[in-house]
Amino acid sequence: MTDFIILGSDTDAGKTTFAALWLAAFGEPWAYWKPLESGESDSERVRRLVPSATVLPPFRSFAEPVAPMLAAQSIGELIPPAPEIVAARPSPHDRRLVIETFGSPFSPLNDAELQVELIRRLARPAVLVSSSAIGAIGRTLQCLRALAAVGVKPVGVVLVGKRDDFAAEQIARRADGIPVVSFTPPATWDANGVALSARHQTAPLEIVRGWVESRLAPSPRALLGERDLRGSEQ
Repeated sequence: MTDFIILGSDTDAGKTTFAALWLAAFGEPWAYWKPLESGESDSERVRRLVPSATVLPPFRSFAEPVAPMLAAQSIGELIPPAPEIVAARPSPHDRRLVIETFGSPFSPLNDAELQVELIRRLARPAVLVSSSAIGAIGRTLQCLRALAAVGVKPVGVVLVGKRDDFAAEQIARRADGIPVVSFTPPATWDANGVALSARHQTAPLEIVRGWVESRLAPSPRALLGERDLRGSEQ
């Protein structure tokens, strides 16, 4: 068994909403981990919305609601290199990790790296979450093509927000074989609202679980890439 990563086309794309729905539906085999967070804690939000979920402490958490790199600098700290964060990844013996990233894959991680370097080094299946609000087609395709340029291909796209079948169809047509599924947010932001929303969206959640589980065993190519990354650190 392995973990999977929740990416976002940008900030407020719906990553935490999707994570909460996932954990409400499939919680027992999974644990939530957001390595870096700033402002209101998404770890605490998930713990509140899905009380039964296993929520692991972040690698770094900052109070200021700005980019983690800037929040760290404001208190005289630095975000460590991606390999150090990967090395700190929790390994609960009976859980797979749902790893939520911050902002966009191309948000700055530290002075030398973008967050996509951490994503590459984690070397796990990824789902790209994007808002269904106006502009969904352009921003989602832009992110997918930028990810492809650095060798990252998500197993699927999750659109979160008011259902837009046209956007979903257009993204799927132009996304190099990457499938798309849509979710609506909970009607109320409490544990009951999230649980009810997850039950009502069992079908799309099962679709995403199929994408993820089809990639749970890393391919020989992925393992080779991970070894190459480790070798470059020596």
